[in-house]
Amino acid sequence: MFDQADSFVTADGRTIGAVMMEMKNITLRFGGVVAIKDISFDVREGEIRAIIGPNGAGKILNAQCHFWFLSPPRGGGLV
Repeated sequence: MFDQADSFVTADGRTIGAVMMEMKNITLRFGGVVAIKDISFDVREGEIRAIIGPNGAGKILNAQCHFWFLSPPRGGGLV
């Protein structure tokens, strides 16, 4: 999965390294309710990422999937 370039330098001179965590196509359902639908992203060494959204948008569930507190029935990731 980690098929992007290893590292690059930003316009302001910061070095962003290789992919450290990658999540692909995460979907999480509770009964008939889709709590998270088809989320994909990666985090590279030296990056800071934020997840923003309104209350009830699935931010905490998203984090729980990424840190393996919940196992999504669809999708997966590498750390």
